[in-house]
Parts: sequence; structure tokens; C-alpha cells
Amino acid sequence: MSGWLINIVKKKNLFFIFLFFQLFSIFITFSFSVSHRSFATELFGDFVYNMQEVQYSMRSYFDLKAQNEILQQENNKLYTLLHNPEQETYTISSSDFSFIPTQVIKRTRKLSQNYILINTGRSNEVNTNMGIINHQGVVGIVQNVSRQFGLAVTLLHQQLTIPVYHHKSNQYGFLKWDGNKQGLLKLTDIPKYAQINLGDTIVTDGNSQIFPQGIPVGSVVSKQVEDYANHYTLMIKPFVDYNNIRHVYVIANKDTEEIKTLIQKDYE
Repeated sequence: MSGWLINIVKKKNLFFIFLFFQLFSIFITFSFSVSHRSFATELFGDFVYNMQEVQYSMRSYFDLKAQNEILQQENNKLYTLLHNPEQETYTISSSDFSFIPTQVIKRTRKLSQNYILINTGRSNEVNTNMGIINHQGVVGIVQNVSRQFGLAVTLLHQQLTIPVYHHKSNQYGFLKWDGNKQGLLKLTDIPKYAQINLGDTIVTDGNSQIFPQGIPVGSVVSKQVEDYANHYTLMIKPFVDYNNIRHVYVIANKDTEEIKTLIQKDYE
């Protein structure tokens, strides 16, 4: 058998040499040409995304009944989240927003910059800087999109900061993950005269136009005031379970373009 392979290589040595230089030239072209590299990223990026979606679809097929039940439960919880004005912890005004259902086909949890990949993109009117939620609360923000897919950073991403407020005191601050292994978020700028209790709910403030006001983010698990400081440092446990997340909703602000136009005119 080995002698047969050696004979094949000897007879086809010119072919293998040609193949080597052909592959090498393709590598050089895509490495040093911005346009070619951009084309390759778009082409192979969608290919990889499609393969990941196929893998996800095959896995989901065999768990279809259970997933339908989970989806129905999540839809009911989301409806309650958005339409129940009598909830004790938060009230959400969502009339200026629409919600695009989608599925998570890939996710990370243990990186310093965690993300999720969703199977909706520009063809579904999903764009960058759109918020993502599920029935538990805030998931993340869309960072990049292709025609069919979207890539979103989660709250467990060290470069993401979102404005939030403490529901009971109406005091505002900024939320960011510092990379801790417990997956806790750090909330700063809440003044120390605010009455903060463990277990209090933190929600979105709505000023960024990415999320409606009042979407739940997490609960307070610890509080601290440094010497001579005027503000709390709060540690927040996110409501979303990033180890078990499949069905999410992309939030589209219906007034985004009008707001952008108004701001541009005012500051030109």
C-alpha cells in the first residue's frame, strides 16, 4: 500500500507543486488586498454562519416539542413583561418599539468579550445598535449584521456599558462587566444617599433609545461605598441565564431615524 502511494506522488509531483503554488498565491492575494479580504470575509462568514445554523437546526429538530413549549412560555412571559402596568417592580412603555423574534444559534460565556449569533439580519430589518431581550430581561446589543445573521455583544462583554437606574429610588448609573468569573455586573454612579437594599431591581433607563425604559436587567447582590466616595459601587446579578438562551427578541426603535436627523440638524 505504501509503495503504491509513493508511486502516485512520484508520477503526480508536478501536479502537487502546481497545487502548492496556486494555494500560496491565493493566500498572498487575500492577505494583502483589502478588497479581496473583505470579499472573503463576507463569503466565508456567511458560509460559516449557515453551517452553524444547520447544526443548530438539526439539534433543535430532535427537541422540537420541548422547544415549542418553552417558546410558548417565553412568549407569555414577554407579553406580561411588556403589557402589565400593575407589576410591582417595573412598567414598560413599548409603543415606540417593535420586537423581532429570532433564535440564538451560537453563544459564548467564558470569554472577556462574549457574544451571541442570531439567525436574523438585514433581510429581517435587523441593524446595528439594536437591543436584544428575552423573557428574563436584557441580553445585549447588536454589533454587526450580514444579510441573514446578526452578531450581538452580551452584558458579559468588557467593552459594553449601558445606562440603567435603580427602580425604587429612580437614581441613575452605568452598568459594566469587569470580567469577574461570577458573571456579576458592576453598577456605579448611584449616589450614596439613595436607599439601596439587596435584592432591589435594576432596569434600563430608556435614554439611549436602544431599550425601552424599564426592561429588567438584574438584582443587587452587594453594595459598597469607598472612603470619601459619594457614590455606591453595586454588584448586580443579571436576570438572563446565558448558559441557556435560545429564543430572543431584537428591539427596533421606530423613531431612531427621526431622532438621528433631529440631532444632526441641531449640531451641524
